[in-house]
Amino acid sequence: MKYWDTLTEAAKIAEERQESYGNIEENFKEISDISKSMFGLEVSEAEICKVMIAVKVARQKHKHKDDNIVDMINYIAILNQFLK
Repeated sequence: MKYWDTLTEAAKIAEERQESYGNIEENFKEISDISKSMFGLEVSEAEICKVMIAVKVARQKHKHKDDNIVDMINYIAILNQFLK
């Protein structure tokens, strides 16, 4: 697979997730709120992205799957959005 095929797939998945889960800022804010209510932890949206990237790195370390790479790309893009 060429690198731009991976980027194209990441963009396609991002669009599908947007349709399925709604606005990314609202979704990650909700995850943050749930983390606070469940565990008493103040976790920022950016930190949630970092945790999700860590999940994908751990899975990739165990076994290569294109899905891990594509999801990491998208979580990195989301993290970049929260850092601006």
